[in-house]
Amino acid sequence: MLRDYPDKLRYHKSKKKNISELVTCADALLSEVVDADEHILRDISSSSRTGSTSNGNGSENASLAGLSIPGPGFVSYDQTKVHIANAALHIRNKIQNSEKPYEHPPSASDLTLQAAKRIVPPVLFNTVALSAGLIQTLPEDETEFAETRSEQKVLSVCQDIINLSGKATPKTMALGLTIRNATGSRYLLELLNGFGHVPSYDTVLRAETGIAYQQLETKEEGFIPPGFEVSKITVLVYDNIDFLEETLSGAGTSHYTNGIMFQVSETGSQIQVTARTSIPRTKKTFTPQKSEIAPYFLYKKEAPGEQLVLSADLSQLLEASQHKNLCYAWLKETDGSTYPAFTGFNIKTSSPLPKSVVHYLPIIEASPTDMATVRHILKSAKEQAELLKCPSIIVVFDQAIYAKAQMIRWSDEEYQDILLPRLGEFHTVMSFMTAIGKRFELSAFEDILVESGVISAGSIKGVLAVHKYNRSIYAHKCMFEALLRIQIEEFLSTIPADDSDSVTALTEILLQQHTEGSNNPPDHELIKAFHQHVIHKSAESAVYAFWNSYITMVGVSLSFIRATRTADFNLHLASLRAMLPWFFAYDRVNYPRSV
Repeated sequence: MLRDYPDKLRYHKSKKKNISELVTCADALLSEVVDADEHILRDISSSSRTGSTSNGNGSENASLAGLSIPGPGFVSYDQTKVHIANAALHIRNKIQNSEKPYEHPPSASDLTLQAAKRIVPPVLFNTVALSAGLIQTLPEDETEFAETRSEQKVLSVCQDIINLSGKATPKTMALGLTIRNATGSRYLLELLNGFGHVPSYDTVLRAETGIAYQQLETKEEGFIPPGFEVSKITVLVYDNIDFLEETLSGAGTSHYTNGIMFQVSETGSQIQVTARTSIPRTKKTFTPQKSEIAPYFLYKKEAPGEQLVLSADLSQLLEASQHKNLCYAWLKETDGSTYPAFTGFNIKTSSPLPKSVVHYLPIIEASPTDMATVRHILKSAKEQAELLKCPSIIVVFDQAIYAKAQMIRWSDEEYQDILLPRLGEFHTVMSFMTAIGKRFELSAFEDILVESGVISAGSIKGVLAVHKYNRSIYAHKCMFEALLRIQIEEFLSTIPADDSDSVTALTEILLQQHTEGSNNPPDHELIKAFHQHVIHKSAESAVYAFWNSYITMVGVSLSFIRATRTADFNLHLASLRAMLPWFFAYDRVNYPRSV
């Protein structure tokens, strides 16, 4: 070899005794590779001699990455390829040795960011983050995740890579289940599956079916949902769920009853759910069990027994809430800086509430308006209260179910003490907003909203009838704020110029309270003067009084919503009491009778 290639060969002797002397091409670049990456060439040389495709550590050698193995032709290769190949094989080995993401079927805790971090190797995460320019250096420890603001995005890309290798990930399954639930589109799932973002359509169906069977197995006697505590206030909510299938006659559509159960979540001793049972992956379809509902007939209607009489005067709570609405409009009118909308104002000036733990109850395959279904609901609620060792349990219905539940409760003593039926806030405020729309439908209310661009002409009737809740409440908020600011503007025009400092002082006080998140409106002389001004103008002008009644009615509904959002039951009662005369005035008698 020395005779035939006198100037083309170079010998490299390793510092380690067990490494043979290497013969390489006398190329400058290759010499640098030998000096810097002795261990890489050792592996390549070993694979070349043995013809093996594995280095013994579970990862394949660099020859599989398209590297040229030194042979008779002495083909040179690039140093970068060696680094990339070894890094890729190292990451692949980490992926293969990572833990299983979840057992079938997955639970909610299996599809979180924390679950994703358990299966994503830190070296993969750091490599992706470094490649995207999100970090500049790698952590000292290979098992440490680099800190980056785009952690969720990096984890998403990493999970796509892991999914491409044939392993399921929390992201792909969570996204598949979400799209299936939101759209029900097989085409969309198959499209995203082709891009590697979600599992196959059949895999998603198997997961959904497994979850359904898992839920059925947890509904055994003595089951307490995870996170729920005994002897603690518990609320059950029931409502209808309708699937209006297309039929020639209109009959044969599906009308079911669904419910949820929740408690305020706090740290402490909790009942833990038993270990999950394994569900076969082969099941793609679900055959629900028929709900066993015993027939029920109410032969005699009983009158309510002793009624709870509220002796406390709650009017001050409603006045304080209305006062808060006024403070909001005052700041919007007098403060020239950018100020949040009504919802942002309430969030800023309200204390955060603790989170609730929610459990979905089994669907009842019957219409909730049937008396037998309502009795079945009450019986199930009573059993749940006894299981949780609660002296009473709150059950929330809309007005149609509430009326039947009260009839059964008044006629059967076993339900009277343990069950506390309540009207749902959502349907109550919708009914009250319908009364508002009925009162102002023949005024300029519709024209104002259409001409201002708040509501389109084709949607204004639906706003008055509250066919779309979000659209209706948005329109009423805009109109409420506009009229209240006009009142304030007209009132400020009556204040003498030498009293302008008092206006500025009040604005500063309100702005400071908003910044601090205070919920107590100030007792200021200027505000008292405003209320007297409104009373005086209402007595003088019928038109002024008419639109002031709109401000009052919408203010009551907003206070009712505020009470719901802030869990203020006393304000809830005060707002509900203020609604009752308007319910009767505009022929919404079912709700006030139920109350």
